[in-house]
Amino acid sequence: METQKNIEKLSEVMELQELPLQYTGITLNNQDIDLMMIATSDTFDALEESLKKVTNIKTTINQNASIEDERQRVFDLYMHSLTPKVDYLKKTGLRLSKKIEYLKQSGILSREEIAMIDEIISTGNTQQEMMRKLIGSYSQNPSRLHQIYKTLRDYTPIEKTGIIGTSMEAYRNLYNQIQQNYNSITIDEEAKYGSIVLGDGTFDFDHLKKSLDFAKETGKQVRLNTLIFYQDCPEYLYQLPKNEESKRLVKQKLMDYVSATTKFIAENGYGDVVRSYDVFNELLNRFSLDGTTPYQYRGDIDQSPTLYSDFDNVKSGWLKHLEISDLCDIITEARRNLPTADFMFNDDNWLDPRKIEANKKLILEIQQYEKEHGVKLIDSIGTQMHIDNNSSKTDIENMLRELSKFGLPIEITEFDIVMTKGTKGLSDFEIEILRQQKINEVYSTIEELREECNIRGFTIWSKTNRQNFRVTLENEKRIKADEPTIESLHGGVFTENMEPKSKAYKFLLKNNFQTFNYHTHTNRCGHAGISEDSEYVERARANGIKQLGFSDHIPVPELAYQDPEHQMHISEVDEYIESIRHLQAQNPDMKINVGFEVEFDPMKEQFLGELREKVDYMILGQHFVPCSKGLIKKNNNPDYPLKYAEMLCKAMESGIFDIVAHPDIFMELRDSLASEEAKRQFDDNAVVASQMICNKAKEIGIPIELNFAGIDKGQIMSDGKYSYPHPTFWKIASETGVQFLYGVDAHDPSQFDKMGWNKKIADQIIDPGKLNIVSPNYNPVEARKNNSRLQELYTKGQEHATTYETNLATQLVSGMLSEFPDTTEMDDLLLVEVGQKFDQVSTAMKEEAKKREISIAEKIEKLSADKKLSPTEMKFQLEREKQTLQHTEETHVNRQDVLNRTKQAFQYSIEIGCKSEQDVISTVSKITEANTTKNESTREKMLASIERTKQSSSEKPLQQHDKPKVFVKENNTSSNNNAPSGNKAPSSNSGFTNTISLIFIITFIIGIILSIGYMFYKNIIG
Repeated sequence: METQKNIEKLSEVMELQELPLQYTGITLNNQDIDLMMIATSDTFDALEESLKKVTNIKTTINQNASIEDERQRVFDLYMHSLTPKVDYLKKTGLRLSKKIEYLKQSGILSREEIAMIDEIISTGNTQQEMMRKLIGSYSQNPSRLHQIYKTLRDYTPIEKTGIIGTSMEAYRNLYNQIQQNYNSITIDEEAKYGSIVLGDGTFDFDHLKKSLDFAKETGKQVRLNTLIFYQDCPEYLYQLPKNEESKRLVKQKLMDYVSATTKFIAENGYGDVVRSYDVFNELLNRFSLDGTTPYQYRGDIDQSPTLYSDFDNVKSGWLKHLEISDLCDIITEARRNLPTADFMFNDDNWLDPRKIEANKKLILEIQQYEKEHGVKLIDSIGTQMHIDNNSSKTDIENMLRELSKFGLPIEITEFDIVMTKGTKGLSDFEIEILRQQKINEVYSTIEELREECNIRGFTIWSKTNRQNFRVTLENEKRIKADEPTIESLHGGVFTENMEPKSKAYKFLLKNNFQTFNYHTHTNRCGHAGISEDSEYVERARANGIKQLGFSDHIPVPELAYQDPEHQMHISEVDEYIESIRHLQAQNPDMKINVGFEVEFDPMKEQFLGELREKVDYMILGQHFVPCSKGLIKKNNNPDYPLKYAEMLCKAMESGIFDIVAHPDIFMELRDSLASEEAKRQFDDNAVVASQMICNKAKEIGIPIELNFAGIDKGQIMSDGKYSYPHPTFWKIASETGVQFLYGVDAHDPSQFDKMGWNKKIADQIIDPGKLNIVSPNYNPVEARKNNSRLQELYTKGQEHATTYETNLATQLVSGMLSEFPDTTEMDDLLLVEVGQKFDQVSTAMKEEAKKREISIAEKIEKLSADKKLSPTEMKFQLEREKQTLQHTEETHVNRQDVLNRTKQAFQYSIEIGCKSEQDVISTVSKITEANTTKNESTREKMLASIERTKQSSSEKPLQQHDKPKVFVKENNTSSNNNAPSGNKAPSSNSGFTNTISLIFIITFIIGIILSIGYMFYKNIIG
């Protein structure tokens, strides 16, 4: 119970905004600002204005679309303009190649210029050589060269770490967080030499202006990072020999940049916006060196790369040519232009007392310059505090007290913490709990020493676990070592949806439960009471749920009879989705998604894909295992766990599902075993099945659900264990490391009130500390976007899936033909015999429909006389049964249509000369698919294949009027089904799980014993 102990240690959750500091800040880069501007553009005019400032993309706004759709399109377009940081680390030449491609597509070049650039690229051996040739080509046209440099500057092709995959909603949330919780912004990079000075030596302040305007418009003050930064030195200046001539050149270059930049700030109304400026930044090597002098001024360190395992730690850049007095001369120019701005001496790794001593010497030298020249160059001390979780409270206290001896205000300027020590084998959840403990320790130390050490500000650097520059540093090492890259070091203050992690932990302390639930039903399923959708939202909110997902049971299609006690009707889908969307609009403080809980059947894969496209997410809630003979036997079947696992794995491989609900529900069948030997066999199979399910979910990257329904219903088996969650399964889940979440499986709003109690019982079944829980603000919509494996499987599965009607027609004809000897001729005589069987099936279907109508009428009569029902309940159920009666009539017509279309497809296959049983079955399948698919490409492929079949049968080539009869349902009647419809696509839906399918009736009539009966859900859906 180590996790529980850590949770108990987390007696409070401190937040930065609770600290009594003058400045609470957050760091933003140009991509953050671009994406926030797009994400918060709520009108077309605002979106147009944002696009004028955003230079990564160029597009025209379509005002005929909705602002929501157009904003999302522009946001996605921006994301597509970025290249993953990891790709760049593996191939650094990507940056230039992407910029060149942007230049060619910018519209500023003539065809001749593009051809010239292509020629330069094709003949250049190195990037440096290509750039030299490009620059040389414009040596006589400096204005054109300037335009090219400006265009290249306007495009930032490489993502800032972790940006790609962040949603538009996340950036709206980030904007709101900045507005509500921060009064200072640190603008990263936009004021640096490399961002402002173009290749021809001119200055471009457009991007700095955009960032400062953003701060101004949001009412925030700015800390600029940084004026002189060693890494910003152009390589050609860095490579100059270290002598006086080089020194004069380098110093003048810096002086010109510093003068122009600070004048721009002062003369354009930003003097009051920029509150602080890093003017001295990382003058010493970042981490200690071996020997008696662990820290040195970078300009004094030998610059032979072979001497160091980490050359960036010691690289000097500008400082190779400049002494401290030279830097002071340059900063003095900045002071002339910004007389009231706060100038900061900022460095990292002050936790090492030896670095403080080394920096003291530099600061004393600067302060001596100040006295001699009567100028103030350092107003404050900045400690970046990029720390690991092994940094102790004592280390932090000692650092702050030593820094306070300079007699200047202190700011924590770039805080983040990564969890790299002692976390091996821990789940993400456990690591995040430990991280919050360390955050509390840091914040409490700041609070205790605020006055004593004159601490005035605290700025967050890494926003999320993925958006963390230290992930990039780690990946650089891993790529060099040919090791797998990572996406997280748990260093973010926000979730990936840009919501404070602290909120989730505060709720955890109060309820010891997650802040989301994605397994919620509605009254439409027929077995979840009559509560309104809004009542679920109210009870969820009251119990701390911030993200609520509705996942009612998926409906059956028009080809199947609805069971009103176990699913909504297909006609209710749009209303269901609209209702949940409306709830989201009414409850902006919550995130509300809509989805389905689904029974998977390979025959319905295409249909499930259609409905997946309508909703936010899908959960796999398997209650039975379909097979060619109906359903796999559940009771007294020791092999059932294996069959169940096989079906779940097949379902997961379809890529349709985002969550696996109650994956251990098969354990409830253990009590159905008739002998102890059968139970032992069942137990052995259950272990294998559990491993199969957990491994497959982990491989695909989707979480499994620890479902509370078994606890809520008190489903305790004869051995005293809950049927689910079952310890056998969850022990294996803990061993595999598959991610999991809790599911309320709410069929009544009151179940949210019991989730805390259910969680306590679940904790007794399996220690949650041994499980790999999803992130505190997990959302399946965002998870799907970031799961390339899932997307790949889904795309592949849908490409090969055929419609439900196609599968029914194929099984029907296959079943009929299997009754005839293998030597049977495919001729007119067979047509007559099979035609008779079709007629028999039609008659049986009519009788079946009539029985159903009588049964529903009797049920309506019984409900009307039920004194136990309240008037509201009676009205609800009567209306539902009356609708079912109407749907039954419609479904019967649909099924007759399918029968007629299959019959005529069979006839046509004989007419065009199909000689073998397999040819007939294949042709029927193709004709049906052409008739029912909504994919025009698939339709054309099917028609072309049918024509080839006819030609191979020595018939004349298909003329237009000879094309296969593709029949379409008209006005819900079967009277016109004989009329061919050419290439017109039908509008009917494909099929889904049914209480009794066409093939079942047909095979009963023709004598094929499939042992299937009726597929009633009453005993198989929870």
